[in-house]
Amino acid sequence: MYLPKIFLVLAFFVAPFLISAETTPPTSAPAVDTAMACMQFLSMEFGILNYDQYETYFKNDSYIILAEAGQYTGIEAMTEYVKFVTENSPFISTLTNLVTENHFMGYNETSEDCIFDNLYVSEWNTSALTNNQVWNVTAILKLFYSPAEHKVTRMYVYYDQAFLEFFFGEIDTPTTAELVCQTLENNCSAAWSLNNFSDESDCMFQHSELPLFSTDSSHFDGLDKSCRVLHSVLASNNDHHCPHISFV
Repeated sequence: MYLPKIFLVLAFFVAPFLISAETTPPTSAPAVDTAMACMQFLSMEFGILNYDQYETYFKNDSYIILAEAGQYTGIEAMTEYVKFVTENSPFISTLTNLVTENHFMGYNETSEDCIFDNLYVSEWNTSALTNNQVWNVTAILKLFYSPAEHKVTRMYVYYDQAFLEFFFGEIDTPTTAELVCQTLENNCSAAWSLNNFSDESDCMFQHSELPLFSTDSSHFDGLDKSCRVLHSVLASNNDHHCPHISFV
């Protein structure tokens, strides 16, 4: 089992991801006026946890991609997914930002976007559902900023695969399965009926039979436990996620 308390991803390790997520940077440095336009991004004082500023940061059709989970488009969708890994989640009691770094990586001449890499290190104090542990967690964002619109148009999120395996492994407990099934029964009546469960124990057994992830690369976007855990938290406030908890 992967048990270290700090999950730090070194720059040389994530560089291939950050370059290949969408496009390679231009071969030449941007012109001075373009570079100055890109620096307008810094005036936004962008912070991924500043939800009340999302309408300032993003367009209505901006999107976020976590390769292991999918693409989420629009301010509301981005907000709820980001909140899953904050103190708004039942698995995290408090979150404290320790380090934030912004790095200008170049200019995409095709999309006319400036590319920034953001490094975040935060301290997670987990809830009783995860045995009240303390983790230092690193996340890296690749942002595409449009100086013409003064908005972030899209954002790629990277977590170390070993951390994803550790996190979802730690919350893979009977209590979490109960949370999934209670949400399905109490918030998703149509999906509950579709599964034809006689009671909550039937649902929990079905959940226990699923793999933790859909693929060996820790994807949680299919018929797996981790997908249901994520969407059960979101479905507690938004029944749009109910089909993702269903087992059929």
